[in-house]
Amino acid sequence: MNLARHAHARRRGHTIVEMMVVLVFFGLVIVMATRLVVLMQGMQRAARNRLQSAVSLERLAQQFQRDVQAASKIVDDGIAETTAGGPPLRSPGEPAATPLLKLRIDERLVIYTESAGSVWRTFESVQRVADSGAASASPHGPHRDRFRLPDVARAAVETGMLSGSSHQFVRLIVRRVAPSGAESSTPLLNVQASLGKDLRFRDSNGKEQERP
Repeated sequence: MNLARHAHARRRGHTIVEMMVVLVFFGLVIVMATRLVVLMQGMQRAARNRLQSAVSLERLAQQFQRDVQAASKIVDDGIAETTAGGPPLRSPGEPAATPLLKLRIDERLVIYTESAGSVWRTFESVQRVADSGAASASPHGPHRDRFRLPDVARAAVETGMLSGSSHQFVRLIVRRVAPSGAESSTPLLNVQASLGKDLRFRDSNGKEQERP
């Protein structure tokens, strides 16, 4: 009877093997839960980045159309890395900017460049010199707007003449780029605007005329 009671008392505890199995089980549960949390955070971050990129592309399209339609001409003298009387167009350590477009809008220069996964819009006042008729940069310095592109995307600008018209169009295209460097045939953004459209009006015959 004493032996039976003693054996029953021994069976009331847990062996080291059983405790190790329980610890390993809980460890696996914690690891799986941690991975699930990290995965969910990554999915939320990716969704947030996609939303921000979509909003940024929409803003870029609207701003680009407004600038092109308000511009009097495309400036073809190149896009310098620095502006007279102002700070550099890029911050220290920032990759060199790829020039896209330079517009003249009233007394301002509007410059579009691509750098560090974003399209940058830089504009500064331009002051006309009365005696020489030249244009020089104002000392007020440039202002910059940033439009973030989706991951692995590239922007390009095309120009041409509108069909059946003497007016010029400007098109901004954003395409995703494959690891091999090939661009996707389906653009993420394709926006076109008529250069100087806001500077023209339609006469009584329905023809567009330049505003005086």
